[in-house]
Amino acid sequence: MSGLDDMAARIAKRNAIRREISKVNRQISETRQVISGLNDCKRTIAGDIAAWRGSCGSFQASPINRDVTVTDRFEGNVAQTLSQKVPETAARMEGSCGEMEGLCGYIEQQISLLQEYIVKLQKKIQELFAALAAV
Repeated sequence: MSGLDDMAARIAKRNAIRREISKVNRQISETRQVISGLNDCKRTIAGDIAAWRGSCGSFQASPINRDVTVTDRFEGNVAQTLSQKVPETAARMEGSCGEMEGLCGYIEQQISLLQEYIVKLQKKIQELFAALAAV
C-alpha cells in the first residue's frame, strides 16, 4: 500500500503545482490587462495634451489675446479687466499641460513596475514547472 500512497501523494502534489501555475498565469493575464488599460489612458491623455496645446497656441495667436482692450466689441467696460487676466489664463493653460505630462510620466512608471511584476511571475512559473518535473 505504501507504493499506492506514494503515487497518490505525487499526483496530489502535481495537481497542486498545476493549480498554482494556472493561478500565476491568471495573475499575468490580469496584469497585462491593467497595463493595456494604462496604455490606453496614457494615449488618451497624450491626445488631450496635444489638443490642449493646440488650443493654447490658438488662444495666444489670437488678435483678441494681443489686444483684448478692443472697445467696440463685446468686452465693453470690462476690457481692461480681461486684458489683465489674459497672461494669468495663458500661464494656467500651460501649467495644466505640464501637470498632465507629469501624470503620463507617473502612468509610465506604473507600467514599468507592472512589467517587472510580470517578469517575477514568469520566473515563478518556471520554478513551478521545474518542481512539477521533479515530482
